[in-house]
Amino acid sequence: MNKLTKKEFIDDLSKLVSFQTLTADMDQNKKALDFIQSKISNRAIIDRIKNGNAECLVASNIKTLTPDVCFLTHVDVVAGRPDQFVMATKNNVAYGRGVSDMKFSIPIGCKTLNGLIETESKLSFALVVTTDEET
Repeated sequence: MNKLTKKEFIDDLSKLVSFQTLTADMDQNKKALDFIQSKISNRAIIDRIKNGNAECLVASNIKTLTPDVCFLTHVDVVAGRPDQFVMATKNNVAYGRGVSDMKFSIPIGCKTLNGLIETESKLSFALVVTTDEET
């Protein structure tokens, strides 16, 4: 199974931070979910669920409503200055809107799912990314 490299993690996190994913901004949230989906194996089972002004991406290795592990995260953030949507690093610390809540977890979830698919694991795993956690 391929490991998530530091460069890949930083690149993906930087791209995620660049999306101004305020809770009600359906356009930015869709673009962020499209990017996330592009990082997931094409062998994954993927559903996109819309609920009013929110959308949720559900990606899994095995079709089930009760996965062994559910990795739940969100891509929406609270409002911030435009410069906060450009990630910066200093002394190996990343700064930007959403880096600690919770955009950092998304590359990890994608890589975990892809690894389970690659190894044909029997553990059922679902990565769920919502766009309305902040409200």
